[in-house]
Amino acid sequence: MSDSNGSISNAQANYKPRPQLPTEYAAVGIIEREGSVLVARRKRGAFLGGYWEFPGGKRKPGESYAQCVVREVLEETGLNVEVVRELLPVRFEYKNKRIILQPYLCRVISGTAQALDSDAIQWMPLRELKSLKMPEANAEIIKRLLTGEYEI
Repeated sequence: MSDSNGSISNAQANYKPRPQLPTEYAAVGIIEREGSVLVARRKRGAFLGGYWEFPGGKRKPGESYAQCVVREVLEETGLNVEVVRELLPVRFEYKNKRIILQPYLCRVISGTAQALDSDAIQWMPLRELKSLKMPEANAEIIKRLLTGEYEI
Protein backbone atom coordinates (compact mmCIF):
# COMPACT_ATOMS: atom_id res chain seq x y z
CA MET A 1 0.00 0.00 0.00
CA SER A 2 1.04 3.55 -0.51
CA ASP A 3 1.54 5.72 2.52
CA SER A 4 0.23 9.28 2.75
CA ASN A 5 3.24 10.44 0.69
CA GLY A 6 2.35 8.05 -2.16
CA SER A 7 5.39 5.79 -1.61
CA ILE A 8 5.14 2.01 -1.87
CA SER A 9 5.73 -0.17 1.19
CA ASN A 10 8.74 -2.49 1.27
CA ALA A 11 6.50 -5.60 1.29
CA GLN A 12 4.58 -4.37 -1.74
CA ALA A 13 7.76 -3.48 -3.62
CA ASN A 14 9.14 -7.01 -3.03
CA TYR A 15 5.92 -8.83 -3.93
CA LYS A 16 6.22 -11.38 -6.71
CA PRO A 17 2.98 -13.04 -7.82
CA ARG A 18 3.01 -16.83 -7.84
CA PRO A 19 2.95 -18.36 -11.30
CA GLN A 20 -0.26 -20.12 -12.28
CA LEU A 21 0.06 -23.81 -11.58
CA PRO A 22 -1.27 -26.44 -13.93
CA THR A 23 -4.30 -28.10 -12.35
CA GLU A 24 -5.08 -31.81 -12.42
CA TYR A 25 -8.55 -33.10 -11.64
CA ALA A 26 -8.83 -36.59 -10.19
CA ALA A 27 -11.42 -38.79 -8.56
CA VAL A 28 -10.57 -41.25 -5.78
CA GLY A 29 -12.57 -44.10 -4.37
CA ILE A 30 -12.99 -44.61 -0.65
CA ILE A 31 -13.93 -48.28 -0.75
CA GLU A 32 -14.94 -49.51 2.69
CA ARG A 33 -15.19 -53.10 3.92
CA GLU A 34 -15.73 -54.03 7.57
CA GLY A 35 -14.00 -50.94 8.98
CA SER A 36 -11.12 -50.99 6.50
CA VAL A 37 -10.53 -49.07 3.27
CA LEU A 38 -8.70 -50.17 0.14
CA VAL A 39 -5.31 -48.58 -0.55
CA ALA A 40 -2.70 -49.22 -3.23
CA ARG A 41 1.06 -48.57 -3.29
CA ARG A 42 2.19 -46.59 -6.35
CA LYS A 43 4.73 -48.20 -8.62
CA ARG A 44 8.37 -47.22 -8.14
CA GLY A 45 9.47 -44.65 -10.70
CA ALA A 46 6.03 -43.03 -10.91
CA PHE A 47 5.28 -39.60 -9.42
CA LEU A 48 5.39 -40.26 -5.65
CA GLY A 49 6.34 -43.88 -6.33
CA GLY A 50 6.20 -46.12 -3.27
CA TYR A 51 3.53 -43.99 -1.60
CA TRP A 52 0.16 -45.48 -0.68
CA GLU A 53 -3.00 -43.94 -2.13
CA PHE A 54 -6.71 -44.42 -2.56
CA PRO A 55 -7.56 -45.98 -5.93
CA GLY A 56 -8.50 -43.44 -8.60
CA GLY A 57 -7.00 -41.14 -11.15
CA LYS A 58 -7.37 -38.33 -13.67
CA ARG A 59 -10.58 -37.60 -15.49
CA LYS A 60 -10.76 -38.10 -19.23
CA PRO A 61 -12.33 -35.35 -21.40
CA GLY A 62 -16.12 -35.44 -21.16
CA GLU A 63 -16.06 -37.87 -18.23
CA SER A 64 -17.79 -37.06 -14.94
CA TYR A 65 -15.93 -37.55 -11.67
CA ALA A 66 -18.29 -40.42 -10.79
CA GLN A 67 -17.63 -42.15 -14.13
CA CYS A 68 -13.91 -41.58 -13.64
CA VAL A 69 -13.75 -43.20 -10.22
CA VAL A 70 -15.69 -46.28 -11.37
CA ARG A 71 -13.40 -46.68 -14.41
CA GLU A 72 -10.17 -46.04 -12.50
CA VAL A 73 -11.02 -48.43 -9.66
CA LEU A 74 -11.77 -51.19 -12.18
CA GLU A 75 -8.55 -50.53 -14.13
CA GLU A 76 -6.38 -50.36 -11.00
CA THR A 77 -7.94 -53.02 -8.78
CA GLY A 78 -10.24 -55.24 -10.87
CA LEU A 79 -13.18 -54.26 -8.65
CA ASN A 80 -16.53 -53.25 -10.08
CA VAL A 81 -17.82 -50.53 -7.77
CA GLU A 82 -20.79 -48.24 -7.56
CA VAL A 83 -20.74 -44.74 -6.16
CA VAL A 84 -22.63 -44.48 -2.87
CA ARG A 85 -22.11 -40.74 -2.49
CA GLU A 86 -19.85 -37.84 -3.33
CA LEU A 87 -17.66 -36.52 -0.51
CA LEU A 88 -16.28 -33.02 0.03
CA PRO A 89 -13.46 -32.33 -2.48
CA VAL A 90 -9.86 -31.58 -1.51
CA ARG A 91 -7.57 -29.02 -3.14
CA PHE A 92 -3.80 -29.28 -2.68
CA GLU A 93 -0.82 -27.49 -4.20
CA TYR A 94 2.46 -29.24 -4.81
CA LYS A 95 5.44 -27.14 -5.90
CA ASN A 96 4.80 -27.73 -9.61
CA LYS A 97 1.04 -28.43 -9.82
CA ARG A 98 -2.32 -28.08 -8.13
CA ILE A 99 -4.54 -31.10 -7.67
CA ILE A 100 -8.26 -31.22 -7.04
CA LEU A 101 -9.29 -34.57 -5.58
CA GLN A 102 -12.95 -35.55 -5.68
CA PRO A 103 -13.45 -38.46 -3.28
CA TYR A 104 -16.39 -40.84 -3.54
CA LEU A 105 -17.60 -43.40 -1.08
CA CYS A 106 -17.86 -46.58 -3.16
CA ARG A 107 -19.32 -50.04 -2.65
CA VAL A 108 -17.97 -53.19 -4.26
CA ILE A 109 -20.43 -54.80 -6.66
CA SER A 110 -18.16 -57.64 -7.81
CA GLY A 111 -14.57 -58.74 -8.14
CA THR A 112 -11.56 -59.40 -5.94
CA ALA A 113 -9.08 -56.61 -5.20
CA GLN A 114 -5.85 -57.03 -7.17
CA ALA A 115 -2.79 -54.85 -7.69
CA LEU A 116 -3.29 -54.36 -11.46
CA ASP A 117 -1.62 -50.94 -11.70
CA SER A 118 0.33 -50.76 -8.44
CA ASP A 119 3.04 -52.59 -6.50
CA ALA A 120 0.65 -53.75 -3.77
CA ILE A 121 -2.91 -53.40 -2.56
CA GLN A 122 -4.43 -53.95 0.86
CA TRP A 123 -7.44 -53.35 3.07
CA MET A 124 -6.24 -50.99 5.81
CA PRO A 125 -8.14 -50.33 9.05
CA LEU A 126 -9.16 -46.66 9.22
CA ARG A 127 -7.22 -46.05 12.44
CA GLU A 128 -3.99 -47.23 10.75
CA LEU A 129 -4.19 -44.95 7.68
CA LYS A 130 -1.98 -42.31 9.33
CA SER A 131 0.85 -44.85 9.61
CA LEU A 132 1.11 -45.17 5.82
CA LYS A 133 3.36 -43.02 3.66
CA MET A 134 0.73 -41.26 1.53
CA PRO A 135 0.81 -38.18 -0.73
CA GLU A 136 0.25 -34.92 1.12
CA ALA A 137 -2.91 -34.33 -0.90
CA ASN A 138 -4.46 -37.33 0.91
CA ALA A 139 -3.87 -35.92 4.41
CA GLU A 140 -7.15 -33.98 4.42
CA ILE A 141 -9.09 -37.04 3.23
CA ILE A 142 -7.56 -39.15 6.02
CA LYS A 143 -8.36 -36.45 8.59
CA ARG A 144 -11.98 -36.29 7.44
CA LEU A 145 -12.26 -40.09 7.57
CA LEU A 146 -10.81 -40.31 11.07
CA THR A 147 -12.87 -37.45 12.52
CA GLY A 148 -16.10 -38.78 11.03
CA GLU A 149 -16.57 -35.74 8.76
CA TYR A 150 -16.78 -38.28 5.94
CA GLU A 151 -19.42 -40.70 7.16
CA ILE A 152 -18.65 -44.14 5.80
